[in-house]
Amino acid sequence: MLDTTFHALARGFYILAFACFLKWIRALWKRPFPANAPKLVSGYPVVGALQFFFDQNGFCQKARDASATGNYSYYLGGDRVVGLSGPEGRKTFFGNRNLDLDRG
Repeated sequence: MLDTTFHALARGFYILAFACFLKWIRALWKRPFPANAPKLVSGYPVVGALQFFFDQNGFCQKARDASATGNYSYYLGGDRVVGLSGPEGRKTFFGNRNLDLDRG
């Protein structure tokens, strides 16, 4: 009886460990940006651009200044984010029906 219980618990532990491993692998995988996306700002695995969480304005200014066009892209967790700046960026954002600030 005790032996059967031990094997069931061990099997459950292995299944849980495997599920956690799969979740961890999925968290590390990020969808790539398209080829025509702006310059990618470096970041850390899983969290992405860590500086964004502590100093949003400074992060955006540094990324904008480092890019030739003023546009940049980065990851926040597994989400892809593109920063647009300047008159062309505003024209792109407000002129495109697919980009909506309310829907994200």
